[in-house]
Amino acid sequence: AHATDRTSSAAGAPDAARPAEVGDAEWSLVQQLLVRNGAAMPRTSSIGRLFDAVASLLGLCHVSRFEGEAAMSLEGAADPRAGSRYAMPLSDDVVWTADPSALIHAVIEDRARDTGVGTIAGAFHLALAELVVRGCVRAREQTGTSVVVLGGGVFVNRLLLELCLGALTAERFEVHAPRLAPCNDGGLSLGQAYVAACALED
Repeated sequence: AHATDRTSSAAGAPDAARPAEVGDAEWSLVQQLLVRNGAAMPRTSSIGRLFDAVASLLGLCHVSRFEGEAAMSLEGAADPRAGSRYAMPLSDDVVWTADPSALIHAVIEDRARDTGVGTIAGAFHLALAELVVRGCVRAREQTGTSVVVLGGGVFVNRLLLELCLGALTAERFEVHAPRLAPCNDGGLSLGQAYVAACALED
C-alpha cells in the first residue's frame, strides 16, 4: 500500500482520479509509465492515442471495447461549429513531432470551466486539421510539391477528413483521399499485396 501511495503521489495521479472502468492492473501500468517518464505525456507515433486521451478526459470513453471506439465517441460528440481553441506546435527537428501538452492542459482547464463537451471535441478536431495543414505547408516549402494524399486510420473520422480537405484545398493543395479502398490498415494491406505482386512480376 505504501508503494502504491508513493507511486500515486510521484505520478500526480491519485487513486481518486481513476475512472471506475479502469482496473487495478491497468491503473498500475499508468502510474508506472508516469513515474518512469516523469511526465504525463508519453511519446507515440499514433494520433489515435491522442484521441484516446481526450475522449477519456471528456468522460466519453475510458476503456475501448473495440478498435477506434474512443475516436468514434469523440467524433460523435463534436460540434462542427466549434471555433479554434487549441494548437499544437510542430517541431523543426529532422523528424517532425507535435507536442500536445498545451492542448491537453487547455482541454482540462476547459472542462474545469464547464465548457461543453461538444465544443471541446469540435475544437480538438479543428486543432488536428490545422496541424495537418501546417505540416503540409512546410513540406511544400521544402519540396515544392502541392499534392497531398490523406491516409491512415485517423481519416476514417469523417469530420477530421472533411476539415482537412477543406483547409488544404483553401491553401491550394491538390488533395487525394481513399475512396475504393479503406484508409486504415485494410488499405495498408492492399498496398502491401500490390507491392508483393509487382515484385513477383519482376
